[in-house]
Amino acid sequence: MEPLMWRPFLLLDLPQEYDVLFSRYFQRQCINCNKAPLFPFVCLLCSTLVCLDTCCSISDVGHERSLPTNEVERHSVECGGDACCFIALNSSLIVVVREGLAAVWGSVYLDAHGEEDRNLRRGKPLFLSPRRVDCLRSDWAEQEFERTGATWSTMAGLQQLLRDAHLLR
Repeated sequence: MEPLMWRPFLLLDLPQEYDVLFSRYFQRQCINCNKAPLFPFVCLLCSTLVCLDTCCSISDVGHERSLPTNEVERHSVECGGDACCFIALNSSLIVVVREGLAAVWGSVYLDAHGEEDRNLRRGKPLFLSPRRVDCLRSDWAEQEFERTGATWSTMAGLQQLLRDAHLLR
C-alpha cells in the first residue's frame, strides 16, 4: 500500500510572452464539440482547451444537485474537484471557477508599462509578470480569492463578465 502524499495545488508554467500562449491554442478545436471556440479557455491545471460557447452547454434535467451547465464548469469538476483556474485566451484574464461560480482574478500578463490589456484592446505585446504569477499561485494554493475583491458571477453571466472586464478594476 502506498503512503498518502500531499499534493499541493500547482499551476502550469506559462510562457514569458502572451503571443506564444495565444498562438499555441488559437483556432485549436474543442475536444467536446470539435469546433474552434469563440470563448476559448485554457485550464491552468492540465493545459486542456475548453470552450464557454453555447454549443458545449449541458442540460440539467431531473437531478437533485445542479449539474455543470457548460464545458468550463464540467472541466472544473472533473479536473480540479469543483475548483479550477483558467486563462481566457481572448482576454488574457485569469478566471477562477469554484462551486458553479466564476470570478475574474486579473491578468498575469502585462505590457511594457506594467499594465493589463484586458480584452486585448490595445494590441501591445504582453509579458508574464513574475510578481502576479507568485500572487496567483499563492491565492490558488490557499484557495483564498475573497481577499482579492473578485466579483463572483454565475456561469451563465461569465461571458458578459468577460466582455465587460475592461471596465472592472
